[in-house]
Parts: sequence; structure tokens; C-alpha cells
Amino acid sequence: MHIADQVRGDMYAQLAALEEAGVPCPRALQTAAGAHRGLRACAARAAHAVSRGAALARAGERAGLFGHYEAGLIHAATQSGSPAWIYTRLAKLFTRRAARTNALRRRLLLPALILIVAVFIAPLPTLVAGTIDAGEYFARTVLRLVKLMALLFVVVQLPRWLRGTRLRNLWDGLLPGLPGYGPVHVRRHVAAFLELLGVALESGVPADDAVILAANAVTNATLRASFAQTAAPLRHGASLAETFAHNPFLAAAARHSLHSGEVSGKLPERLRHYAVLEQQRIDQFDAALAEWLPRMIYFLVLVWLAIGIIRSGPPLPGL
Repeated sequence: MHIADQVRGDMYAQLAALEEAGVPCPRALQTAAGAHRGLRACAARAAHAVSRGAALARAGERAGLFGHYEAGLIHAATQSGSPAWIYTRLAKLFTRRAARTNALRRRLLLPALILIVAVFIAPLPTLVAGTIDAGEYFARTVLRLVKLMALLFVVVQLPRWLRGTRLRNLWDGLLPGLPGYGPVHVRRHVAAFLELLGVALESGVPADDAVILAANAVTNATLRASFAQTAAPLRHGASLAETFAHNPFLAAAARHSLHSGEVSGKLPERLRHYAVLEQQRIDQFDAALAEWLPRMIYFLVLVWLAIGIIRSGPPLPGL
């Protein structure tokens, strides 16, 4: 079940407050769900499982209350004590993500309205000239909008539909090399992996198990496999810095954090620090994307409208 980022952020903020107040876990889960109907059902299932002895992270993930990455963080945090600080971290993460998404939607509103106007205006000259009738005008306007909306829906939902399939694995292999977006996609997953690795190590999880735990929370299959395969050298006595020295997805700064953390004996702290700084840089990229994407769409729609009027018809008749 899909749960909005703002709802997740509010839930984790409530869980952090309830955990610090000493409220028992099953009751805290149900209280934090609030008035959200779908969330309440998930929380009820998770609370029931926890009350019967199930691990919090696994129960929450199975019930649909926690995502895979969130469950990994919560599981690692509960190994050493209270997960309150992880709840706070997740609350901030989802609140920021919700704010960026809402800002992008607001900025896309005007280009979307202009696109709708453009679809109706473009075939008007041919309708007035009598070249097309009302039925064809309807097909070129209303039906075209329906097709555009259907195409947008498929593009947004396709990654979720392909999850676990060979096509998704193929797409995951292509994503890191995608111009423009690929490097940011890799940095986003590396930051999440190193943050979870640091939390697991701080919780006392052995390095090889911590790598597997952190890798399993990575959603990109190619990156997940690349990280997970480093567990074998760790079992034979290699250090984390040595193991990741030639990993193609870790930047020099990330490898330096691993090395300096091991030398100083503060590896978990160094990994979390790196992950926080990297996330801030990724947030800046997301903010810039949210600023420029509507402008690019706005420009393309205006060009599309101008070409349609000049040619006395829509420039994409086959859509």
C-alpha cells in the first residue's frame, strides 16, 4: 500500500515522541497511525505481531507500515537500544521529501494548464476552416489528453509494476550510466547504504553481516549485488576500506570516509557524517530540478503550441 511521504513523516515523528515517553511499542504503533485509515490497518497488524514476540522492524515491514530501507534502519537501531533517534531521522527525511514533492506539483500546475489550453487551441484553425469536423476535433483534443494522462500514469507506475522482474533488473543496470540522472541515482543509494552500514556497525552487528543488512535495503539490484559481494572478503579478514577500495560506485570521498573512520576508530560516526553531507548535496540537486523542470516543460509546451498554430494543426497527429 502506498503511503504519502507527509503521512509517513508525521507517523515517525509521533513514534519518536512516544518512544521517548516510554509508551509500549504496540500501543505506540497504533497511536502514531492517527486517523489515516490505511495506516491504521497496517499499524494494527504490526502491533499484533509485535505483541506476539515478532521483531519490530520485520513486523512493520510485513504489515506495510515500514518500507524496506526504513525497516533496515529500525532493525539496526533496535539492536543497541531505542530506535527513537532513527524515528526522528526518518521523520525529517519524509517531511523534506514531501515538501519537495508538493513544491514540484505547485510549479508544474501552470505548465499543465498551458498544455491543456494548447491541446484545445492547436486544432482550432483547421476546425474554423472546415478541414475537420467536430468529431475529429474531439479526437484531437479530449482523446489526446486522455492518452497523455494514460502515458504519464504508466511512466510513473512502471518501476513499481516491474519490481522483481528481469526487465526491472535490466533497467537497474542501465540507470547508473544514464546521463545527468545516473550519477545522482548512484550517490543517493550509496548514501543510504553507508548510513545504514554505520547504524548497523554502531549497534554491534559484525561487519560482514552489517554489509549484507545495508545492501538488502538498496532497491537498485545492480548496486545491491555490488555491495553484497563485499561481505565475502570481510569474512576472510579484509577491512571495509580494502574491500570497497575498487568498488566502481563509491566516490573517492566515500572511500576516504571508510579509511579515515577505520584508522580513527570512529567508523560509524564517519559514515553517518558522510551520508548526511551527501544527502544535503542530493537535496540541493532535487531542489534545482524542482526549480528548472517546470520551466523546461513550460518552454516545450509553448514551442508545441506555436508550431501547431503555424502549421494550422497539432504537430503530433499520431499521438
